[in-house]
Amino acid sequence: YRALFAFINMHGVVGEVTVAMNYAIQASLIILFIALGVAIPNVFFRRMIPAYDGQVVDVWYTLDGIRLQGEPVLRGVYVNQRGEKRVVK
Repeated sequence: YRALFAFINMHGVVGEVTVAMNYAIQASLIILFIALGVAIPNVFFRRMIPAYDGQVVDVWYTLDGIRLQGEPVLRGVYVNQRGEKRVVK
């Protein structure tokens, strides 16, 4: 907006064109660096986030909050991450 404002308010030629171009270059660089600042972490950290393949993996917990390695097999009451309860007798 500063470059546009400088071009609209030009009365001379040499000095004001230089100022307007300076504002345009600064604005372009700011937009470029903001875009890079958003894009670079997205590109690099996307590899670290596991892809969702549509399969729901049930993670079971005891009532004490201890996470199980697989399906519950010992006697007790268990809860999964969706809130479903299972009683093993």
